[in-house]
Amino acid sequence: LDETRTAEKLARHPSFTVVSEQIKARAGETSLETAISLQKTGLHTPAQQAIHLALPVLESKNLAFSMVDLLTEAKSFAAEGTGFTELGGEINAQIKRGDLLYVDVAKGYGTGLLVSRASYEAEKSILRHILEGKEAVTPLMERVPGELMETLTSGQRAATRMILETSDRFTVVQGYAGVGKTTQFRAVMSAVNMLPASERPRVVGLGPTHRAVGEMRSAGVDAQTLAS
Repeated sequence: LDETRTAEKLARHPSFTVVSEQIKARAGETSLETAISLQKTGLHTPAQQAIHLALPVLESKNLAFSMVDLLTEAKSFAAEGTGFTELGGEINAQIKRGDLLYVDVAKGYGTGLLVSRASYEAEKSILRHILEGKEAVTPLMERVPGELMETLTSGQRAATRMILETSDRFTVVQGYAGVGKTTQFRAVMSAVNMLPASERPRVVGLGPTHRAVGEMRSAGVDAQTLAS
């Protein structure tokens, strides 16, 4: 088939039409050729891609990290031919653009640290929502029955009481894997199920993975993945 006939045949295919419309919509263009061109120019360079992949790895440990750590992690993702010079240049460019924030001194954490602006803005948004929800709702319980928490650790009891007795709209419970968050939440669900039906909230769990969803369901929570 010549180029014209090939294009005409593809244009009649439903999948091609859907994908073409999505590409044009994402680029904000009516011409498919222009839209594809714009999408290509938006692709990461090898150095940008390596840094893009390295950031989540570092942030899974700490929100702030050193340039040396970022360089080292990015190098492990870098394509052949992309060296420390290119990576360092891209890091400096991102600092200049504001994509990476340079922290000269962070008391208790160190000096010369970097923070991703995207993560920084996300953290600020979370804190803002928490503050806006202070003393905004009626507590689910005045006091959690002690028998529901007999087998819990002191930390688990404190978290259970905080969730059920607080007047704040949002609460945050943080803990490493295996410290007993699921066990603690079973006590929360037991307490919630003791409430009159008219006062009982609907509890929905959202998890990043099917494994996380499975753990929440084992605690009696109606859960699903974020993607679904």
